[in-house]
Amino acid sequence: MTKETIIIRNAGVDDIEDVYNIENESFDSPWNYKNILHELNLQFSIFIVACIDETVAGYAIAWQVQDEIQLNKIAVKSNCKRLGIGKRLMYRIIEISDPPVTRVFLEVRESNAEAQLFYQKLGFTTTGFRKDYYKTDNAILMERRLPADEDQ
Repeated sequence: MTKETIIIRNAGVDDIEDVYNIENESFDSPWNYKNILHELNLQFSIFIVACIDETVAGYAIAWQVQDEIQLNKIAVKSNCKRLGIGKRLMYRIIEISDPPVTRVFLEVRESNAEAQLFYQKLGFTTTGFRKDYYKTDNAILMERRLPADEDQ
């Protein structure tokens, strides 16, 4: 399996079951099936999947409002991690935004050091803190600023 075999495309109804399974594998408080499916119908939602050999290996869901993106979800199947899928999903969200974005926001669990490091490597900085944001954890707020015409 190489980076060249990873295809990133818009999510469709046929992908929801795989996304739901990855969601449940990845998060302590996963979205339910209905909420994930609902994202397909939101005009402001960017919902993409990364596929390896036509199998969903990861996904990202973000909302775009004007020139800003709120990253809501990004996850990769445990047996597909360390292949650059998360990075490619993030860059693709920025690349397909319309209009081009100047800021990307996200929240990450305070206890999730691995995810925080991932975001830092992608140029995100910590901008705030939300106490008890998750049922069992605080949230670290992160942001990445970029010029509207930045190439990835």
